[in-house]
Amino acid sequence: MTKNCKLCGGKMVWEHPDLPGHFIESSCNLEDWPICHECMVEHCVGTNCMGCGYGKYPDCRFLDMKRHYMSEEVTQMIITDKLVEQILAIRASGAVNMFDANGVQIEANKRNFFELVILIEENRKAYSNFILSGDRGQL
Repeated sequence: MTKNCKLCGGKMVWEHPDLPGHFIESSCNLEDWPICHECMVEHCVGTNCMGCGYGKYPDCRFLDMKRHYMSEEVTQMIITDKLVEQILAIRASGAVNMFDANGVQIEANKRNFFELVILIEENRKAYSNFILSGDRGQL
């Protein structure tokens, strides 16, 4: 029985290549959830709980995780590989000054980079910190 994340495709449970019938479980496997821990963190941080399709607000078991990743101490940790790609694509295009956060948001929306639109809207500090220092933080 193999199990891959429905969002990123990463392996969550897979058969050991040398031991048929034995399975390896990644630490990112969230038991009965169809997506891995990293994707769940990205989802929770970038989603309004009222519109979430995974948890049942206010009884969602991921609320504490969301609070943790949205806290002041870890706000810089939400710059994911996908966000870096989107930021660098806009920068490479030269379409807008990267310090013009509103302009970047408009350009991101035109390119369907909705993760970046949400990041700038909900956590401008993390965006600005990345632009100025390149610091993505530590997970």
